[in-house]
Amino acid sequence: MEITPSQLVPEELNEKEFRPQRYWISGNVQDQAVKIRNQLVTIQPGIFSTPDFGDVRNIHICSVDEVVSHFGTKIYMITPSYLNQLIEKDIGGFNLTDKARQRISLYLYNMRIAITGVESQEFISLHNKLILNGATPVHPSNISQMNMIASSKVLDKYVLNAISHGITAVSPDFISMSYLLQKDIPVNDYILKNFTNITVTTSDLDPSTNKNLKALVVDGNGKWNDCLDDSVDFVIAERLAITKKIKIALENKIPIVKVDWIKDHSQKPTSVMPYVINFWSVGESFDVFHGNTFKLDQKCEDPQLLMDAIRESNGKFDVNESYVVVPNFSKKIKNSVTQHWIWACINQKQIILLDSSVMFTPFGYESYTKELEGVGIIVLNLEKETNEVIDILKLFGAVIRRKIVNGAKYMICLPTNSKDFQKDLKRAHKKGAKIYHPQWVYELASTGKIPKNIKEIPSDTSKNFQNIVSSIINTKRVIKPSQMEKSASKNLDEYESEDETDDSDNDITYHTPSHVSKKKKSKDDQLMKILGGED
Repeated sequence: MEITPSQLVPEELNEKEFRPQRYWISGNVQDQAVKIRNQLVTIQPGIFSTPDFGDVRNIHICSVDEVVSHFGTKIYMITPSYLNQLIEKDIGGFNLTDKARQRISLYLYNMRIAITGVESQEFISLHNKLILNGATPVHPSNISQMNMIASSKVLDKYVLNAISHGITAVSPDFISMSYLLQKDIPVNDYILKNFTNITVTTSDLDPSTNKNLKALVVDGNGKWNDCLDDSVDFVIAERLAITKKIKIALENKIPIVKVDWIKDHSQKPTSVMPYVINFWSVGESFDVFHGNTFKLDQKCEDPQLLMDAIRESNGKFDVNESYVVVPNFSKKIKNSVTQHWIWACINQKQIILLDSSVMFTPFGYESYTKELEGVGIIVLNLEKETNEVIDILKLFGAVIRRKIVNGAKYMICLPTNSKDFQKDLKRAHKKGAKIYHPQWVYELASTGKIPKNIKEIPSDTSKNFQNIVSSIINTKRVIKPSQMEKSASKNLDEYESEDETDDSDNDITYHTPSHVSKKKKSKDDQLMKILGGED
């Protein structure tokens, strides 16, 4: 069902309506003089004409151009078309007030419209068009008075509030087109969709998730960018996995938003604020680290990003540090944590147990195999281990694929009896991939060497499924996968460093255009003072 302006009935106006003493007819509309006189007398019996123009006590009937040119003056002016609509709608007066002295039509009659989320010059233009077309402008915070809100931004706080109160939100084009066409146009054609004027890109998501999110954004009138450029409003990600896009977003304070926001917002306009991972980019603050002190090892990657993020999360840097942030490939020292732990805590806005991931504390060695650098590894059919497995493999230089492709040397997966998995298994074998249980990856992290004693998964596990899986897992000791749900808001002093698992992500295909400049890392004395560890 289409909504038309006449269906949106506002409360009664409180302003006193204008009652003219006399009328004046412009020479530009003299061909309609007889009809105009009859209409004026119908609306206000006993009204007489005057030859004098400009008396603010009188009403002036003029052409559209004349009315528009006198907009904002003290003179009351209307058009013959406006008079016709007054009679047709049987309004019973001239619908003019001290704040609305010029009208050209009543195509927005009964509309109380708030305008927000536009530039100042456009705001003035739209405001004037509202009055000229018979509407009443209201402030966007005045929910009780408005029956429509116009904005170019669906995430504007006033728009979200209005929608939550059942008020229709439209594009500013509704006002402009009504004025331009001078006719009653259907509101439905201009209703703000949930992603109107929102541009997003994603980082580190699997192809199926990307596909589903893209459909939601595009269906909601949003824009989807495969690359991160100046037009992007949000980077959509599951977490703070430090990919090229995430680094640029952190450096330039572009909001990194959780996947769930796209899903929730597609159902009902929803504020993005609770979903922003780098919350400081939108002016929010969270006491993640409770004032604990840190020092960064000199070998940490992206030290400036880490420093900024820790400070924004109420962590501090001091010579009497409580915790040292080190690379994963480091020897274990007292109170050492890794960058993955820092990002995971910020991602969840609370301190996470160190023993919930092998990625949160150093592996205990500095030398490791380089055999996986540049090697394609398919990661498929995993559950909670997905992010952790990917993060470990990326540390060893592997190129991660989330679907079966040519040229991959390995595939990491959890065997199942499903027909789809059996089909994938055979495809991977045909393409020459060696297939292993995730235990292979945890053993890799434990030793820093390619595991030799873990059996490959055969090309067909449909027969003797349980025996095959048990045989694979029992070839080496089991290393417990991550349990990211195990988090608590405890002081860091209560935790001891242990090896286990985390959740991070990988960018499979990301493209970052050169014109998105990265901020240079600060090399000042303060940074060098904060950096510690071995040379």
